Amino acid sequence: MRWVVGGNAPMARAASASQMGRFETEWLTRPANLAALADLLGQWIEAVHKRRQPRVVVLDMDSSESPTYGAQEGSAYNGHFGCTCYHPLFVFNQLGDLERCALRSGNVHSAASWREVLEPVVARYRDTVKRCCFRGDAAFANPEIYEFLEAEGMGYLSARRLYRHQPGAASGVAFDNHRGTCEQYIKEGKGAVKWTRLSCRSFAANAVRLQLHALAYNLGNFKRTLAMPKTAEPWSLTSLREKRIKIGAKVVSHGRYTTFQMAEVAVPRQMFQEILMLIAQLRAPPAPT
Repeated sequence: MRWVVGGNAPMARAASASQMGRFETEWLTRPANLAALADLLGQWIEAVHKRRQPRVVVLDMDSSESPTYGAQEGSAYNGHFGCTCYHPLFVFNQLGDLERCALRSGNVHSAASWREVLEPVVARYRDTVKRCCFRGDAAFANPEIYEFLEAEGMGYLSARRLYRHQPGAASGVAFDNHRGTCEQYIKEGKGAVKWTRLSCRSFAANAVRLQLHALAYNLGNFKRTLAMPKTAEPWSLTSLREKRIKIGAKVVSHGRYTTFQMAEVAVPRQMFQEILMLIAQLRAPPAPT
């Protein structure tokens, strides 16, 4: 990982764990920095969309629990989940990219703070995509959300109301059948990225930790959708982490190049070559001379 980071990192001059900890808890927790960190998810997705601009964007909103085991600020008992926890809110697109998220106290309603999370995402797509749609479960079936979506000209479907731009109920049911993928994305975030590990004392520090986990999740999903061959389509983020990132390698350094000797049992030679080709295609073209 030091070689991937580059710069002075390969020579053991990277920041120490204590320095990174202070960076998270003292600097990133400042309101302006935390707000910028939350916006970074969308900025990354905009950069990706320059490579694959979607004509239609489907936004899935859902909440989840992050159990707490100490006296973390803002943690509270949630009767629905039956545990003491935080209750974060997430918005994904149909490709599995995490558009935005926010940490919330454990005892808030599932749809609490929906506008603060959803509105910045909708604003980014307002003039860039032909069509934008919304899906949510029964927790997001309330008049305020409907009025907001209708004012934006967005189609929507919730557990209590049909998708207003589809020609019939059958189409609405088919559209809703894919809403479960949002729960799968959350499950992958919990399993592969461990974004439920929010053990800091202060609420702001845990909010920063969630945003950093969210960025790590999107990096993994970008790799899966942009830099993996067709043969790897069934891979989960956990498989991607175990086979491509969290693997042992012997580093052999020479004066002009560095060789990584890796076990072929994790990633076959042909697949690794295809991955490198896909990564090369993502590089920006050289500036004209």
